[in-house]
Amino acid sequence: MQYENVRNATGDSSDGIDYKSYTNNILHVGANQSIALVTYVDNTAKRAILVYGLKKRASVKLADLKLKLKAGSLIKIYWEENGADRINVLGADAQKISDIENLSYLKRLEGKITKLDGKSFAFFKIDNINCYINPTLVENNKLSNGDNVSILSVLDYNKKKEEWVWNSITLRKMESKTIK
Repeated sequence: MQYENVRNATGDSSDGIDYKSYTNNILHVGANQSIALVTYVDNTAKRAILVYGLKKRASVKLADLKLKLKAGSLIKIYWEENGADRINVLGADAQKISDIENLSYLKRLEGKITKLDGKSFAFFKIDNINCYINPTLVENNKLSNGDNVSILSVLDYNKKKEEWVWNSITLRKMESKTIK
């Protein structure tokens, strides 16, 4: 393993210089970098599920990320390959949602949802994207058929269907007037 001794630096910055950032930048030279979206956090197992590229998904230790995370957190990860479809995360930094502009596997979408009566889930359809909205988001946002929403969606692997599908990760209900 090429980076087995790499760890994040801990600096106190008491003199106003952010030594930690400088040191981490040096330690991460040569590592792969990706913008990743946290799709699930399991605090019991101390792991997070990340989508870090087009059709790239990984389960990683929370200790490797060293960030307080929740589903929908956007981060930059520094990583190396570790065998077939596995990665070792060397470090991570928090990112702004504006950093998803040109990513094919993350989309910010706005429009109306479709929710059938008696169903706990909903869908959002626009262009060639059919995005699933899980029951928790539907219930927490008290969604009804035709509601206007803004969602952060990710192309994630669905184990039941054995295919990559669009899933909503975060959702915000919007005023009816804002959507055309």
